[in-house]
Amino acid sequence: MGAADFHPLDSLTSKEIFAVSASCAAHHAISNASILRFNTISLLEPPKSVLLSYDAGTLKEVPRKALAILEIPPDSGVIEVVLLISNGFKCTIESWVKKTDVQAMMV
Repeated sequence: MGAADFHPLDSLTSKEIFAVSASCAAHHAISNASILRFNTISLLEPPKSVLLSYDAGTLKEVPRKALAILEIPPDSGVIEVVLLISNGFKCTIESWVKKTDVQAMMV
């Protein structure tokens, strides 16, 4: 399934969530850091201008992106990861940013 098979605001599928978590875990393993905990994985909604173009029919496919919020205990703060999900559920990490001035959502 490619991006054309989804409406841009459809929730992430279980396969997409698995691909996102696997990509984050693989990237984290390279850093030889401690435990990695997933706080949230969600759809990163496209900009409104992109949605309007899609709804008007001028844009046939909208890239799907995910936002993952990660924790690395016992460190404080979070890591915000933005991933591009391509056909075949392959994920490319677009950004990996550690934020020390925030607290992860309690779940």
